[in-house]
Amino acid sequence: MNIKYNKHKQEIKDDPVLDWMLEAKEFIQKNANKLIVAVIAIVVLISGVSIFNSMQKSAQQKAQDAFGMAVLSYQANDMDKAIEGFKSVITNYGSSTSAVFSSYLLGTIYNEQGKFDDAINAFQKAIKSNKSADFVNGQALEAIAVSYEAKGDTESALKFLQKALEDKRISYRFAAIRYKMALLNSSKDESLAKKLCNEIISDTTAIDYHQKAENLLATFNAKSAG
Repeated sequence: MNIKYNKHKQEIKDDPVLDWMLEAKEFIQKNANKLIVAVIAIVVLISGVSIFNSMQKSAQQKAQDAFGMAVLSYQANDMDKAIEGFKSVITNYGSSTSAVFSSYLLGTIYNEQGKFDDAINAFQKAIKSNKSADFVNGQALEAIAVSYEAKGDTESALKFLQKALEDKRISYRFAAIRYKMALLNSSKDESLAKKLCNEIISDTTAIDYHQKAENLLATFNAKSAG
């Protein structure tokens, strides 16, 4: 392809951009065969990256669409269809954020149905995902604790509540988690339960739980006095 310049030779010579373009043109003419091979390689690489990005976007959209359909079934109280939908997202789009949300909601359904082992397995997938889904990854820890408590496994429940307490993504839940831990420890480790209550009371952001913590402390003190 010939490039036509409207400038005189002297003007071209004084223009660093056009001067570079002319030198590049000469270089291309001398090394045409080598450059063709290189350009083809670059085009293939760029095309590959473009196709990959397009596929990624397409997969993300499909995951979001499938998740949306499952949520609609969940809201319509069609739990069988919701379970099927969430499972499909997890299976087919396991590396997506939608899969994290699906795992969490699937676990929630199983908890409501009393299928606590299935719930724990679903919540574990949300925790182990390398995709961050805001608060969901962290809140799944608290949800697992609920499942274990329902199974009567207080030790495991406390273990996961402690893990949840260390996850800053759900710091807004810390007061509730501490209070729950205090309740679970009230009959086995009263000193720890008192410590947790005092932590709640000293937390200025936990006003909603101050009275509850004070009432629980009063219960402990009444036992001691009796």
